[in-house]
Amino acid sequence: MEVISFDFDARLAREFLACGHARNAADPRCILPLRPMLERQLRPDYPFYNIPGNAHRHFLVREGGRAVGRVSAFVNRDLRDTDGTPIGAVGFYECVDEDAVAQTLLTAATDWLRSSGLRRAWGPMNFDIWHSYRFITRGAEGTPFVSEPRNAPWYPGQFERAGFRVAHYWESVLFRGEERLQGLMEYTRPIYERLTARGFSFRDADTRAPEQDFRLLYRLLLPAFRDFPGCTPISEEDFVALLRRNRDALAPGLLSFFTRPEHGDVGFTAAFLDRARAVQALRGEWNAAAKLRYLLRRRASRRVIYLLGGVLPQHARAAAGCARASVYRTLQRAVAMGMDEVLVALMRRGNRVRGLFDVEDADEIREYALYEKDL
Repeated sequence: MEVISFDFDARLAREFLACGHARNAADPRCILPLRPMLERQLRPDYPFYNIPGNAHRHFLVREGGRAVGRVSAFVNRDLRDTDGTPIGAVGFYECVDEDAVAQTLLTAATDWLRSSGLRRAWGPMNFDIWHSYRFITRGAEGTPFVSEPRNAPWYPGQFERAGFRVAHYWESVLFRGEERLQGLMEYTRPIYERLTARGFSFRDADTRAPEQDFRLLYRLLLPAFRDFPGCTPISEEDFVALLRRNRDALAPGLLSFFTRPEHGDVGFTAAFLDRARAVQALRGEWNAAAKLRYLLRRRASRRVIYLLGGVLPQHARAAAGCARASVYRTLQRAVAMGMDEVLVALMRRGNRVRGLFDVEDADEIREYALYEKDL
């Protein structure tokens, strides 16, 4: 077994990206990330590498001259646990179903983080929470959605046997059928009506020219998510670029702002049309043929992905109930559009929003985990 490490090397980067690609491409439930995007993330001009205090190292394991596993270790100067402890990240993980290979990979990554002064590591996490992170640990047989973690079923066990333990859980729940959605609407309608009677309102983002509203969402989201595990700063331009890439999944009324009388916009709710089949059709490429495949499949889904919601902390008490009101309004818009599935995505276990839904009564439940290890 041979271990190779590098920071920037074009030839090794190609081998790194190829490792695990064939298996993922053969998985009908995997949404391949765009190859041009991944290639850029391994080049020295990628923004993460140019922030003072950040560092990284990529690792490959070869057997018989063939790459059988890969992992990256990241020092992110802004990544900290809730107790203030600096956290290293272990990401870009791919590995064959062999514990010896996994142990070698994860030991190499965590040893490097320890030598860099870190005493705790999270994984899987590519750079930070603004990139891909977490494993899916339950419900992987369901239809995927864009940004959902997808991984080989043996990955969580490999992390656990290498000394990692679960740090945080998330869940996604699917509600299917107009009758089920109408029931959820009736449950959430009273608080919506009480808040609107007090003068609170919703304002839809302009989906035809959304740039200004994207920037407003940036200014609202970071304070609202300040206590979210691992939330690190992101520039306004990088945040807006993330939303631009998903602009095709916007629809009128699904991205909106919660407005408090005499205070203006104090909260937000963000849901997106499900474009999973169209993105899968790209097959990780971004050429003319891939774009045509995307266009042919983009209208196939009748599912809405409810992804984000929040309110500025200083307005949370006055706007109590705005989460339930936001759910009602999103369901109302989804049903009006003819959608018959709503997937409430990536709720962190322990988050108050989770209490709005009878999770065990959902048509599908999915679970995800972020792991940690003391170094």
